[in-house]
Amino acid sequence: MFKQRQRGFTLLEVLVALAVLAAALGALIGGIGQSADNASRLRDKTFAQWVALNKITEIQLEGGMPRASTREGTMLLADREWHWTSKVSGTADKDLMRMDVDVRQRSADQPVITSVVGFKGRY
Repeated sequence: MFKQRQRGFTLLEVLVALAVLAAALGALIGGIGQSADNASRLRDKTFAQWVALNKITEIQLEGGMPRASTREGTMLLADREWHWTSKVSGTADKDLMRMDVDVRQRSADQPVITSVVGFKGRY
């Protein structure tokens, strides 16, 4: 009598396939997590730049030339509180003032997310 040979995968082949699949899925999940972190950082940086640009615009719209000074405050944007620090300083041109604005999340002890520079001149 002839024995028919069974066809199929051995236990070892199944375990190797599962190990390869687990490694691939781990890499995929790690990539998705990193992508989500990058999207979150880009969103925060965009909002922080909007806060800084809004502050520079406020200073530019104040009447007359701004005086050299440093100010701090908070601004609410996108349901979050952003801490800004503005520094107005002179330049080599007496008719031009420089405005530096740093923006952080929540408080002054957090790292700076973005810094924006603007200028205001005499008209």
